[in-house]
Amino acid sequence: MEGEREQPMFALLVRPNDKLRQDIVSERITAAIVAGYRNYMPDHELILCCHREPWAVLADIVEIKMLRLYGISCRDIEAAGYSTREEMAREFQKYCPNLDQNTPFTVIRWQNVRGKLVDDFKRKEELEHSEDYCT
Repeated sequence: MEGEREQPMFALLVRPNDKLRQDIVSERITAAIVAGYRNYMPDHELILCCHREPWAVLADIVEIKMLRLYGISCRDIEAAGYSTREEMAREFQKYCPNLDQNTPFTVIRWQNVRGKLVDDFKRKEELEHSEDYCT
């Protein structure tokens, strides 16, 4: 509508990893934990994409938390695809060598993942669960 400003859209780069991409598309992963405080905002769209492989999906940001490493909940750690806090810390140590309990992080939670990649995944899932599917 004329005169209305569109809300900004945010982007989140995802490392090139087939399992991670599938977990995002299937909504097994519904959050990201990123080092530093970021200016993402709830009720805005989020583009999850990879800078090295040609894929992207759209989602809706539902929650943002800015906190220190020690404040990240088990719920957020699991939603981001990590099994334990220690696994998450090991992963971040690769990129943040000075990581400690006071390192700042942003937790970005999303829902309603959509796009061609999601549509293709859902079609494949439906086909595999149909009675006519055989390998």
